[in-house]
Parts: sequence; C-alpha cells; structure tokens
Amino acid sequence: METFDYMTIREAAAAWGLSEKYVQKLCRTGQVGGAVKRGGAWFIPAGAPKPEGRGGGEGFCFRGAKRRVFEAAIRLFAERSYDKVSVSDITGEVGLTQAAFYNHFKSKHDLLETAYGFFEHYYAADRPTIEDIEPILREGSAEEIFASVYYDFNEEYRQALTVCLKLILQRAFIDERARGLFQMLFRDANIEFVASVFDRAVELGRLAPFDTEAFAAYSLTMRCFALMNYLIDEDPERQAKLETLQKRMNRYVFAQLDS
Repeated sequence: METFDYMTIREAAAAWGLSEKYVQKLCRTGQVGGAVKRGGAWFIPAGAPKPEGRGGGEGFCFRGAKRRVFEAAIRLFAERSYDKVSVSDITGEVGLTQAAFYNHFKSKHDLLETAYGFFEHYYAADRPTIEDIEPILREGSAEEIFASVYYDFNEEYRQALTVCLKLILQRAFIDERARGLFQMLFRDANIEFVASVFDRAVELGRLAPFDTEAFAAYSLTMRCFALMNYLIDEDPERQAKLETLQKRMNRYVFAQLDS
C-alpha cells in the first residue's frame, strides 16, 4: 500500500470537519469506502468524500426541555422497564404537558430509538485512536500499555450513557436493536480495539507475540464484571470492595503481560 495515496484519521478529520474519534468510528463501521486498517491504524483513500449525512452528532446535542424529557425518560425506562412507562409518567417527571412532549419526540418509541442512537454515537466517542496512544506503545511499561485501552465516557454525557447502557442490557434479551448494539459496540468493537492495541505493541517489539484477540476478550470480561456490578448494585461499601478486587485483577493481568 502506498501511504501517500491515503489519508490518516487525523488528515481525514481535518478535511471533513469531524473529530478524529468519529472518523475512526465511521471507518470501523464500514461507512468510509476504501478505508483499510494497517498496523492498528486506519488509512483512507486520498480525496475520499465526507460520508453523506454524517456529522459530528449535532442531532444528539439536546438542550432545555428536550434534554430534560430525554434524561427523565431513559432513567424511567431503566428503572421500571420501557413497557411500564407511559408518556404521562415522563411528562409528570419534568412538569410538561403531553402536548409539549410531542413537540420534541414523535412517540415513546421514537424516544427509545433516540436513546439507542445517542448511545451508538457517543459510546466510543472518547475512545483513543492508535495514533493517540502510539507514544505509550513505544515508550510505556506493560502496565501503561494495558491501561491505555481503557477510557471513560465524556463527562458531559457520562450519566446519560450509563443509563442508556443499563437500558440496552435490560432490553438485549427482547429487542433486536438493543441486542445488535450490545454485540457491535460493547462486545465486538471493544475486542477489536483492544486486540489492535496489543497487535501494535507486538509489532513494535514491546510485547512478545501472543494471542491478542483472546487476551482482549479476557480483559473485556474483567471490564464487564466491574461494570455489571456497578449497574446492579450501587451500594458504596460494596462498590469499594469491588474496586479493590478490580485492582487485584488488573495486577494479575499486568503480571501476564510482563511474563
């Protein structure tokens, strides 16, 4: 592959007026024609047009009453289940009339689909790119390399994303859309990302060759363990014990990478 015939994620983001992380997501989900992945980094054909209808997520930047309705609805859906929440329950939470609700959302189902779209857009929006963590892969310790694959939700949307995740996990057993989001974003994309980081570390000679995909799946299992317990049981004392256990699990993983 002649690299001068391709753009990097950073170059494409600048050309299209998008964030680097969003361009990475477009590549990962097959929305950029001709994009190829080499050594954990994406390369996009030089001069490729900006994917049609794709922006930076402006459609999910809720403000004012619409944001209050959205946040109240997803919280009620997660607490009581979607089927047991009515439009009047939602409007009662935020002090709006039902007529005002329909100024913002077509229906309760439209609101649910909006929650799915919100999660799909923002879930990995702050995930680092391979280019972001290249210095760590070149110079960092095994512990720092392992830690580089973890990231947190954007602070502005953290609470809403956490509630959306709880809703998606709850509905994954009965809703094909929720199940697809879990499989694509929470499972498959995470394993692919973590494996690509370790692949790059191996390529650079920082780690000895090993089964990076299996190790990625293992580390994701650890992450799921901590997250599920957080979503199910928010008791501070038990959370503190789980945090201690998580640190012990991480130390074990670091030892495997160093060995």
